Formats: sequence, C-alpha cells, structure tokens
Amino acid sequence: AEIEIPLVGEEPMTIDVPAGTQPGTVFKLSRKGMPRLQRRGRGDLLVEVAVEVPSALDADA
Repeated sequence: AEIEIPLVGEEPMTIDVPAGTQPGTVFKLSRKGMPRLQRRGRGDLLVEVAVEVPSALDADA
C-alpha cells in the first residue's frame, strides 16, 4: 500500500508499505525529520506501522 506521510515544512511524502508488513515495523526517512538545532540539515523521521483490525466485517467486505 502507498501511504502519504505529512512532513514538517515540506510537501507530504508517499512511502510504499509492502504487503505482509507487521505492526510495529519502523521505516526510517533519512533527513525528513525536524531541523537540527544550531546545525545544518534535518534529522531522520521514524514512521511506525500501526494496524487497526475491524471487530466485524460487513457483507461488502
């Protein structure tokens, strides 16, 4: 699945989450995090996968 990730001070970024990715998996987006204090560049942004499973499925699923 492709997921859109909002970024601080930049346009959103789309990442590809492969099928079968387990909950708790962490993706590191290098240099897409917060600006570094008193230094040049940005830190890394860590994105953790959280999966919500429905308690019931309807007939359309």
